[in-house]
Amino acid sequence: MIIKYPKKLLEKLKRYPSKTVIWISLLIIFAINIQYQNWDRENKIIAWDVNHYYAYLPMVFIYNDIDMDFISQGGERMTKHYWPIVTAKGKRAVMVSMGLAYLYSPFFLAGHGIAQLTPYAGDEFSPPYKIALILSCLFYFTIGLIFLRKVLRRYYSELVTGISLLLIVFGTNLFHYLTEEPTMTHAYNFALISVFIFLITKWLQRPGIKYALLIGVMAGLIALIRPSNIIVVLLLVFWGVSSARELGSRISFYFRNFHLVGIMIIGFILVWLPQIIYWHHVSGSLFLYTYGSSGQGFFFDNPQVYHLLFSYRKGWFVYTPLMFVALFGFYFLYKNNKGLFWPIIIYLAINTYILASWWSWWNGGSFGLRSFIDMYGLMAFPLAALLTFFLKQRSLIMIPALLILAALLYLNLFQATQNRNGALHYTMMTKKSYWDVFLDMTPPQSYWDNLVYPDYEAAKQGIYYSKTEIPYGLEKQLGMRGWQYLNKLKDSISNQPDRLEEIIRNNTKSAPIDSLIQIEAMSIFNKIIDNYYKEKP
Repeated sequence: MIIKYPKKLLEKLKRYPSKTVIWISLLIIFAINIQYQNWDRENKIIAWDVNHYYAYLPMVFIYNDIDMDFISQGGERMTKHYWPIVTAKGKRAVMVSMGLAYLYSPFFLAGHGIAQLTPYAGDEFSPPYKIALILSCLFYFTIGLIFLRKVLRRYYSELVTGISLLLIVFGTNLFHYLTEEPTMTHAYNFALISVFIFLITKWLQRPGIKYALLIGVMAGLIALIRPSNIIVVLLLVFWGVSSARELGSRISFYFRNFHLVGIMIIGFILVWLPQIIYWHHVSGSLFLYTYGSSGQGFFFDNPQVYHLLFSYRKGWFVYTPLMFVALFGFYFLYKNNKGLFWPIIIYLAINTYILASWWSWWNGGSFGLRSFIDMYGLMAFPLAALLTFFLKQRSLIMIPALLILAALLYLNLFQATQNRNGALHYTMMTKKSYWDVFLDMTPPQSYWDNLVYPDYEAAKQGIYYSKTEIPYGLEKQLGMRGWQYLNKLKDSISNQPDRLEEIIRNNTKSAPIDSLIQIEAMSIFNKIIDNYYKEKP
């Protein structure tokens, strides 16, 4: 019996390669997390954005203080990790919504219980809590892969499904957010949207109360983690629709089943209810736009689509080229399954527009365009359609195509390692820096000199790649950021009466004095930049 069972298991794994991919992927990701031991690093796991997502849990379960008064009593340790905003009502509030805290919570409570039995009791940022959150990511990721596989198998073979899952996990920046930054939102939303797709397929087969409620709850949770992902509800309308006539039938279907739509809405509201109550408590309003306090917002009239997709700073197709290849799969989706083509292409177009309109379209510090990870469950379908085409071709076409996909997978893993080791900067990349370090784990000095720090203040006004964004090498020479040096030049000009008089005398267009000072300072600034590049080899 001991010998037979492994043999049966191996036979089953060979028969179902897509299942094999799921479990091997989980084992590899788990092993890498153990190797990295990021729970022992102070600036990992519960750091940066995760400080916001995580704050709800100790606030409720440890301090029992939703007003966050405990921050004032905890000194530097508290201010280091808790970054609340202050509402118009004068109360502290967590800057992000609580969706991810929902998913963290069972693992947090387990970690909290274990921590009480160790020397880490009383430190909610200690290894027991961090390990618990890492395990939460791996758990939801596995659930997401299982349900994504179920949906892919409705349309594609075992082999195509297995290869598609393998490429999504190891050939995209999802890998980075499973191993290096597993507590960010992206692996979780990848999982939830994958489950959401599965629920839609079940609902369309058998409309009923159970799936209506689950869809409402899942949509609410997806939107509560990242509100812009509310567009997943479009999949309810377009999934499986291949023509205008079918779209009309789908809309009529929802009107006929309005009571079930009502149950979806109830499920959605139930998920959001604690958030609405919390917002009302801290602000007096049912809804609170927390990002507005720091000047963050959307510029829908100035979407940076080209930069979002192709820039060296963070372009999606530059750092995740597999997704560019996946675009070719839309041709085969359109040709063979318009019911998949239309919902996915519509979702991709709207999602791209939203992400390109966000003030910091490059997502701050990250590896690649991390916000696209949420929809990789959808992008698995055009990828699978392309693979289906390749695997039906003669070896002369199939083998080179598969080798290209393997090369892109390797490139992703290499660049993820570069990012971890500091050889691929998380926010300052340029074309010169990218090619200076391409397939090189040891950056030359020119790599560092050509990095450019984004002008965040200009971006908050919808101004991108401003002239004050200068190479890091020049910043070192000047001893400050470009915009700081420009302000220094303007102050210097303002404090020279003779020079001001000359500038005014030469003014033939009656421009305001502030504009004249800006023009003069910018002229000097541009000469400094030109001289810097002339001195470079």
